[in-house]
Amino acid sequence: MAALLIAILLLSSLVLTGMGFRRWRRRGRLTRLAHQCGLRFSARDTFGLAQRYQGCYLMQSGHSAHAANVLFGQFGAWRLRLFDYHFEVGHGPRRVARRFSVVAADIPEAGAGAFCWRDGPAGTLGLPLSGAELSPDRWWRAGDRTLGRRITDCWPGGELESVGIEVVNSTVLFATADRLRSDALHRYLQVATDCLTELANVFRADG
Repeated sequence: MAALLIAILLLSSLVLTGMGFRRWRRRGRLTRLAHQCGLRFSARDTFGLAQRYQGCYLMQSGHSAHAANVLFGQFGAWRLRLFDYHFEVGHGPRRVARRFSVVAADIPEAGAGAFCWRDGPAGTLGLPLSGAELSPDRWWRAGDRTLGRRITDCWPGGELESVGIEVVNSTVLFATADRLRSDALHRYLQVATDCLTELANVFRADG
C-alpha cells in the first residue's frame, strides 16, 4: 500500500513537472515570436480579455474561462491581441478542457453581428449554434447572413483546419482549436490581418 502511494505521488510530480515545463517552453517561444513581430508579451492576462470580449459567442461558452500568454500591439496596419484562451465544458468526470488560439482586433466599420466557423476533420472547433446553416464550402454561418458571407469571402485561407470568425459590434475575433507552434502562429496573425483589411475595405465601400 505504501509503495502504491509513493508511486502515485511520483507520477503526480512527474505530470506536474511536465506541465510546468511545457508552459515554460511555450512562453519562451511566444516571447521570441512577440519580438519577431514587433509585439509585446505578457504571460498573464492583464486586459481582462474574457470580460472585454464577453459579447462574443466564444466567451459565452463553457465555464472557468482563462486567458494567458498575450501578445499585443501593432501588427501591420492593425492593433491586435493574440492569446491562449481556455474554458471547460461539463462537470466532474465529464469535464473537458477546450483550448483556443485567439486573435482579436477592433474594426470601426463593423456592422451587424455574425459568427462563421469551419471545423477540422475531428470537429475540433466544436462550437455549434442553433439556427446555423452549413454552406457547400464547409462554413457554418449564424447571425446576419449577408455579413456572414462577406466574412468567409474575405478569409484568405491558410493551413488552419479549424477556424471561427466572429464580428460583434466593433470587435472581430478569430479563433482556432489547432495547436499552433510559433511559425504557424506567425502565419495565423498574417492571415487574420489580411482578412481584417479585406473586411475594412468592404465596410468602407458600403459606407
